[in-house]
Amino acid sequence: MSMQGDTIRIQVYGGETQIRDTLIALKRLLNEYKVEKRRGKASIRREALYRHAGLAVPLDVLDYAAKRLGIEATVEGDEATVREDQLDALLDLAVRLANMLNETRGFPLTTSGRKALVAASLVTGLEPLKLVEAAEDEGILVEDERGRLTAAGSWRTAADRLIKLLRA
Repeated sequence: MSMQGDTIRIQVYGGETQIRDTLIALKRLLNEYKVEKRRGKASIRREALYRHAGLAVPLDVLDYAAKRLGIEATVEGDEATVREDQLDALLDLAVRLANMLNETRGFPLTTSGRKALVAASLVTGLEPLKLVEAAEDEGILVEDERGRLTAAGSWRTAADRLIKLLRA
């Protein structure tokens, strides 16, 4: 294998069947990570984002945080589209989102509570679990009948309120 610029050359040895199977596997792998670039925009499939982040991240939270951080991205269906020069920022944001979801794992949160907390954390740069007390004190996160914290209203509204509170 050799690399030069954005080109990778792979030499495969073996019988015809082995070479064909290897080529098919390589094409599948490349398609999974393929970033399509057109007219200054880059599109990346959901599965490639998940692999890059190491976790199936909620795309609605990624979209919300990206917009709040000034990353011009749109997430529709199976694909995220972003300006070519902001692709690395979106991928880094996906990794940060995955890390924050892992940090909050095991903490008694509903899906909406976790999304609100992690979204606000991504935008403010503060650790998600450090935001819990402020969110509870302001009634942004409330306890449900099972003892878990949930967003009072939609998770987006809760994240907006928490961000506004933390920036005040």
